[in-house]
Amino acid sequence: MENIYTMDLDEERQISAKEVSEVIDAVKENGVSMILAEKQYGSEMAERVKKETGVTVVYLDPLTRASGNYDPEGYIKKMREDLLKIREAL
Repeated sequence: MENIYTMDLDEERQISAKEVSEVIDAVKENGVSMILAEKQYGSEMAERVKKETGVTVVYLDPLTRASGNYDPEGYIKKMREDLLKIREAL
C-alpha cells in the first residue's frame, strides 16, 4: 500500500473546502481504491470523498484512550481486527 494523502484530524480541527478538493483530486489522479480513516474524526471527510469518487472507506480503530482497552491482549486484538478489515477491502 502506498500513502497518497494524510490528514491529522481531531475534535478541534476544521476541514476546509480546499482540503476536501485536494483529497478528491489526489484520489482521482492516483487511482486510489481505498481510504483508511478513523470513525470518530475522519468519517465526515471520508464519506464526502467516497460520495465524489466511489472509493472504498475502511474505518480503523486508532487504539487511543477512547478505545478503552489498554491491556496488551486488547491491543493485539484490535490490531488484528484492523488488519482483517484492510484484507477484506483489498
